[in-house]
Amino acid sequence: MELKQVAQLAAMTIPFWCIVGAQWAWRKLRLRTTLKKASAVLTDVQIDEDKGILTGKIGGRSVSAALTSRGDGSSSTAWTEVRVERGGPSVDVSLWVQGLLDTIDVKRGLAVDVVVGDPAFDGRFVIEGAPEAAVREVFADADLRAALLAVRGIEATQPGSVVMVARPGWVWGTDLALMIQAAWLLTARVCELAKDADLPSPTPYRGAPEVADPVAAADLAALERARAMRKKKAETRSIVIIGLVLVFAAFWCYAAFGPR
Repeated sequence: MELKQVAQLAAMTIPFWCIVGAQWAWRKLRLRTTLKKASAVLTDVQIDEDKGILTGKIGGRSVSAALTSRGDGSSSTAWTEVRVERGGPSVDVSLWVQGLLDTIDVKRGLAVDVVVGDPAFDGRFVIEGAPEAAVREVFADADLRAALLAVRGIEATQPGSVVMVARPGWVWGTDLALMIQAAWLLTARVCELAKDADLPSPTPYRGAPEVADPVAAADLAALERARAMRKKKAETRSIVIIGLVLVFAAFWCYAAFGPR
């Protein structure tokens, strides 16, 4: 290869690699800055910049925050997840951003949407949980509602023994600290109210827990029915999709290899 060709090739490739390098350095800087700002709301902090994980404690509860991904390979998507240790029973509450399909599910009884009385909050989220009175009491805290509204696209669930607040994509700047504070406030509320009401731990998909209050028991039973119906809907959708794929494959094979 002649020197002129080498120079032309370098002129084309060097800017590309400079851009790639700058993007990588900027992303690392944003990650480091985000984790450092979030660590200010925690004690006993440990940071793993390579994995994008921050751990520590807030209000005596263990916290783990991660800039991570869900899915495998090319289908994986970036997510930000914050987990706070529950450490005991809680009011069974979850929430997610309300879309058109969620509105339809609520009308069909596939989701239980508790109205807490704050138009901005009720309009943003589907608030699912039971007992209904306890759920309303959880979100009677204006600071909690404000914290959950502060980060767009947020959802809250209770997998295992933790409360998890998550949202699609990686958050930057102070948003991770806001998510940690929201997750901690939610955890403190659901555990405090469960203790006051002497509620058992949530047991999704395994039947409503035994509670003394018949109204609360009815709320829990309705919640379990909605979740079971939603799970069945998802399974039915998967079966239909697989069936359509098989039918398409059969027609394609017939068209490609059948008699002419």
